[in-house]
Amino acid sequence: MKFEKSFVVSLTLLVLIATGVTASYLYFKYIYKEEKIVGIGDCIEIEYVGRYASNNTVFDTNNETVAKEEGIYNKNKTYEPLKVYINPDDKKIPPKGYEGYRTVIEGLKEGLIGMREGEEKTIGPIPPKKGYGMPVTVNTTFNTSLFTFGRFEQEFKVTKVGKNYVVLRWEVEPGMKFTIFPFWENGTSVLKVNDTRVWLITTPTQTENLTIFMEWPNLTSVVYNETNITFIQNPKIGTNTTNPFNSADQHFYKILNLTDKKIIVSYKDKNGTEHTTEWNRTVSIARIVNQTRIYNVSSMFYPYLEDDISRYGLSFNKLAGETLYYDVKILKVHKLS
Repeated sequence: MKFEKSFVVSLTLLVLIATGVTASYLYFKYIYKEEKIVGIGDCIEIEYVGRYASNNTVFDTNNETVAKEEGIYNKNKTYEPLKVYINPDDKKIPPKGYEGYRTVIEGLKEGLIGMREGEEKTIGPIPPKKGYGMPVTVNTTFNTSLFTFGRFEQEFKVTKVGKNYVVLRWEVEPGMKFTIFPFWENGTSVLKVNDTRVWLITTPTQTENLTIFMEWPNLTSVVYNETNITFIQNPKIGTNTTNPFNSADQHFYKILNLTDKKIIVSYKDKNGTEHTTEWNRTVSIARIVNQTRIYNVSSMFYPYLEDDISRYGLSFNKLAGETLYYDVKILKVHKLS
């Protein structure tokens, strides 16, 4: 009798355990959903309404209904979830479809971290430092290499801010040195300056074994005087080469001879017929050049300056200088790992 009772109790426990396991399995499989919380490295989709902190006016949204209610509807805009990549650093390549994440301001991204999928929240106030920066104003200064095509940085002061343009003045003094030619580090200096122009003089720091053309490494020499710098090409007679002066030229050439001014070469056409031609061996440039100190920059070029001026907390964006609020809803959280 005692055995039967013990057996019944054990059987009951087994049934309860089995039932519990089954119920747990069914719960986790069909009912339970893992809570998705926004973290570093996630890709998320959000709905947002941006408001000025100063007067609570809505300036932007990706909700079409709100846009129409607030009188900011734009028929040319696609109203869809904003894709945001919570990047660990700016060097990380964003996933496909999230390439525009850099346009999302720092303060908004910081406020999204820790939110749950489906959660709604107001983020802010976001100060200009973590928003769109401060506006560019008269006497603002910044450095950029935009106008030297990356060769060296220039310091500029803003002297005028127009509706669709700014006027910049290069802040430069006699004696300042720059690297215009990569093979002559700090070989160019400021000779003189006036209100609108700058005179630059280049003094070669190396005159032998220069590489001007990759086809002729270390085979260029230089002579100079007070007014000119002359580059002299010295390819070796008997060697074969492509045309360094014309990358579209598909012929192969043989160096036949060098004169003071010319390089004599031969090549064969597609029929095998040999031809002789010549290239200029020397090229001269002015040692002293003068260039503008004043730059009138149209607003169409502002995007090319944004990265540079952002280092100084500045922006040409219409929201620069504004403190902002964002009402957001997390629509989806995509975990990449």
